[in-house]
Amino acid sequence: MNPRIPRKFIAEKTAEAFGFSFEELVSARRSVKLTLARRAAWLLIKEFRPDSSTSAIGLLCNRDHSTIVVGLQKGRARSVSDEEFRTKIRTVREILLLWPDVEPSAIVAQRPASVMSIQPAPPAKPETKPDPTIIAKRAFSARWWAEVDAMSREARTIELPAAQGGQEAVK
Repeated sequence: MNPRIPRKFIAEKTAEAFGFSFEELVSARRSVKLTLARRAAWLLIKEFRPDSSTSAIGLLCNRDHSTIVVGLQKGRARSVSDEEFRTKIRTVREILLLWPDVEPSAIVAQRPASVMSIQPAPPAKPETKPDPTIIAKRAFSARWWAEVDAMSREARTIELPAAQGGQEAVK
């Protein structure tokens, strides 16, 4: 059985760590500190509840799913550059790991690799040579489309009767 920390509990604990109430977290206010608290809550909800869609998080926080998507992106970027933000997220994570039914290993085991990571992104992989079969398929596709295009041009070309000049014209 997978442990399921309630999304609202995650949001409440995050709000407390940032010095806000849950009601303030879901309010329409847009102060910088409150916005950071929201983004941290959304990041932690996605981390501890990977089954949560952006629509479900938006429903909890009175926001549109697209606002959640952008907030998650900005929160991830902030977590890489801002040590204080990262520290508060770690603090809330430690609180959430004390949730009665949750073992830390269970949370880590159920979290997919695609879920955000607080550490900076790994360096880019060196470029590799493309697969020769893919190159051959692309070349075949290009030749095929060139032939289709040529046939299409031929189909649009008609021959006029000799009374009208007897030359080819394009429709």
